[in-house]
Amino acid sequence: MILHYELRTHHPTRTGNQYVIVDDDGAIRAHQNLRDPAPGEAWTVAPANAKIGQLADPRARIEATLRQAGFFDLPPLTESLTTQGGVIRTLTFVAADGTHRTVTVDRARAPTFDAVVRQVLDALAIADIPAR
Repeated sequence: MILHYELRTHHPTRTGNQYVIVDDDGAIRAHQNLRDPAPGEAWTVAPANAKIGQLADPRARIEATLRQAGFFDLPPLTESLTTQGGVIRTLTFVAADGTHRTVTVDRARAPTFDAVVRQVLDALAIADIPAR
C-alpha cells in the first residue's frame, strides 16, 4: 500500500464511511457506504472489489502531490475532544523504505488537511468517491 485515506463516523452507523487506497501496483480503490454494511462488516464493498482506476508511477506521483500540498508539514493529530459525534479522518502515506506518515483529524475542523485530501483526490482523478 502507498496511500490510505479513510473517513469514519463516530456514530453507531457506518453509512457515509469512505476509503481511498492506492496499492503498490498503482491500483486505485475507493468506496463510500450508502447504507450500513452487514453485521460484523465495516464496508458494503470490500477494498478488493472497489477498484476504480490505475495510476502509473504511483509512489512518485503521490509523494510529489503530498509534498506540494503540505501533507508532511501537518501535525500528526488534530482533535476536538469537546465535539460530540463527528468523524475521524486519517491519511497515511507509505514511503518506498516502508516508513509511514499518518495524519489524523478527529472531530475537528482542519481546512489545510481538507485541501491536502482534495489535491490527492484530484491527482487520482476522483471527483466523487463511488457510493454503493
